[in-house]
Amino acid sequence: MERIVLAYSGGLDTSVAIPWLAEKYHAQIVAVTLDMGQGKELEDVRDRALAAGAARAHVLDVREEFAREYVLAALPPIVERMRRVNAGRSAAAGASA
Repeated sequence: MERIVLAYSGGLDTSVAIPWLAEKYHAQIVAVTLDMGQGKELEDVRDRALAAGAARAHVLDVREEFAREYVLAALPPIVERMRRVNAGRSAAAGASA
């Protein structure tokens, strides 16, 4: 039997997708949810996926990787932009004084 891995949010759309995919493709559905620190109770999400008919459901803790690889990587350009904006404001304030 084929397996389909579904990025599962726990919402209505992905909950309805589980039985639909299973029936349409005659496949086992494996639901995967990523914990990126969103603060939801993700154990409920796992239970919901199983109740919707998923053969397996996984909640992966990727908080550290998400912070390191994406959040921290995004900070230098943001800081540089803030420096430029603040420098422009300082120059404008000095010119109008």
